[in-house]
Formats: sequence, structure tokens, C-alpha cells
Amino acid sequence: MGSYLKKRYGLPVLLVVLALFACSVTAQFSIEGSPIKSNFTYTSPENVTREDALDALIEAEGSIEEMKEYNLSHSYADDVLLIAQRSYIGEKFSYIEDDLAEEKDRRKSAYLIKLQNISRATPDYEVREINHSKVLLLTQLIEYRTEQAFRILDYLPVVEEKEELYRQKGANTTQGLEVLIKARTAFREERYDEAEALLEKANNILDDAFFEHRRATAITNLTKNFILKYWWQIIVILVIIAIITPPAVRRTRAVLAANKIKRLKIELDSLKDSLKKAQEERFVKFTLTDKSYHARSEKYMDRMTEIKHTIPVLEAILQEQNKPRKGIRKRVSGSLQKINKGLRSFKEHSVNIFKGIFLGKVRQYRSGKKKGSRKKS
Repeated sequence: MGSYLKKRYGLPVLLVVLALFACSVTAQFSIEGSPIKSNFTYTSPENVTREDALDALIEAEGSIEEMKEYNLSHSYADDVLLIAQRSYIGEKFSYIEDDLAEEKDRRKSAYLIKLQNISRATPDYEVREINHSKVLLLTQLIEYRTEQAFRILDYLPVVEEKEELYRQKGANTTQGLEVLIKARTAFREERYDEAEALLEKANNILDDAFFEHRRATAITNLTKNFILKYWWQIIVILVIIAIITPPAVRRTRAVLAANKIKRLKIELDSLKDSLKKAQEERFVKFTLTDKSYHARSEKYMDRMTEIKHTIPVLEAILQEQNKPRKGIRKRVSGSLQKINKGLRSFKEHSVNIFKGIFLGKVRQYRSGKKKGSRKKS
């Protein structure tokens, strides 16, 4: 019976034990329900002394004070520091008293007195065992979070200025601004990993938006320059297209109409043959019933009627295309006559102006010559 129970429940019990062990390991890398991010790495030294742990606590406290000077949120860092301090204090109050008795450094002594006050205020259920390695781990986490906060603090204005600059230059920065606002919120709520990722995303979105704006502007300027440079060629092409298109459309309609007329005539002949064949099968060979004959003949006649109504319409389109367009020729010839008349009048006017200038010069020359002869006499 005992061996049966071992076989049946041994594996589930083993799995439960492994799960509890995994939870305990995970708990070491979790602070008040906030797991340490994968960006943070820590390598525990081989020998951690109590003095090393105390120095790390004092340094972490200084980092938090620096965050306070810049009005940065430090709630998470305070919680981590408190756990590190309790891991240094240990489960007995006498440990701190022994440290104070041996310590000669005033700064460290003052900090040990502060730890005494924390020890007195700590409830029994929150007392922790001495763990110097954990103290170093937690203080290193505080240092990492402090550096991360100041890194974001420096990077945030850069992205904000970029967004304002790109917006002033005409780029669409709406999407980038939305991500930037999310990054500010995450930074304010001490979600530093998320804030860094959002800032990088906002920066990339803004760069893409500005690149797209520059590309669109370059295309617009290129189009404007092309139109300004080749404006009269474009007008000539448009005029040619406007002149050529209507005849081409009419010609295409005529060709399509002619082809459709041919197809419809072939179909009409085929329907007539089919109707004759049906009449022969009904009235000569008697192989077709009266009901089937009437169904076929009605179908053939309806289609023949439709074709006979369609062919005249298509023939009218074809005749319209083949009809000589006297009105257009008259308008074209009239325009050409007006142009020739204008050119002749301009030529005559230019000749008259030239004659007037030439005769005026001749008269001026003759009058000057007469005055010279009088003076000599």
C-alpha cells in the first residue's frame, strides 16, 4: 500500500515542491510585487562583509536624496531601501548596538543610529534575517533605477524639442506626440523601462514623420518647378490632346459599332436558319412537339426583334462618324483667315511706322543741310 501511494502521489508532490522553490527564487527578485526588469543585471561578490553592506546602504540613500533634489518620484526606491535596511538590521536589535560600539566613523555612526530607529519602528512580522548579499542586490537596484531616471530626465526634453521643431516645420507629429505623452506619464509613475521604450518609439515616429514631410515637400517643389519650366509645352500638349481626343473617341465608337453590326448580322442570319430548322422539324418531319416549337420560335423571334432594333442605332453612329463635318472646317478656315488678316494688318502697320521714321530722318537731314548752306553764304 505504501509503495502504491508513493508511485501515485510521488510525482505530484515533487512538482508542488519544485513550484514552491521556484516561487521562493522569484520572490528574491521581486520588490513589493514589482519584479526586477531584465535590463537590470547583478553579480553577487564572493565575500560580502557587513561593512560593505553598510557602505552600500549609505550610497543608496545618497542616490535617493539626489532624486529628491530634482523633484523625481522615489517611492519605489524608498520601499526597496527599507527592505535593504531591514535585511541589514537583522532579527536582533543587539546587532546594531554591536556595530555602534565598534564604529569610529561619525557618518556611519549617525547612519547606524538611524537604523536603530528603523529597527524600533519595524513590526515583528516585517523583521528580516541578516542577508548582506541581498542588501547589495537591492542597493544596486536603487543605483540602476537612479541612473535610469536621470537618463530619461535628460532624454525627454530632447524628444520634446524635436517634436516642437518638426511641428513648426510642417510635419505631422500627432502620433509621435501621443506616444510622448504616454512616456511622460510612465516616467511620472516610475515605470522607467516603459518610459524609455516609449521615448525611443516617439523619437523614431517623429523622425519618420519628418522624413515623409521632406519627401512630400520635395515632390511638390519638383512638380512646381517642372510646371514653371515647361509651362508652354504642357499647354501645347493639353491643347493637342483636347483636339485629338473627340475625333479619336468618335472613331473608336464607329469601329466598335461596325464590329458589333457585323456580329449582330451574323447572329441574325443564324437565328433565321434556326427558325427555319424548327419549322421544318415541326411541320415537315413532325419530330418537334407543338409546345417545343412555340417555345423555340418565340425565343428566336424575341432575339431577332432586339437585333433589328439595335442595328439601326449602331448604323446611325457609324453614319455620324463618316459624315463630313462642314461646321468644323468652316470654323477652322475662319480662324485661319482671321489670323492671316491680323498678320497682314500688323505687317502693313509695321511698314508704315518704318516709312514714317525713315521719311522723318530724311527731312531732318535735308533741313540741316539747307541751314549749313545759308551760313556759308
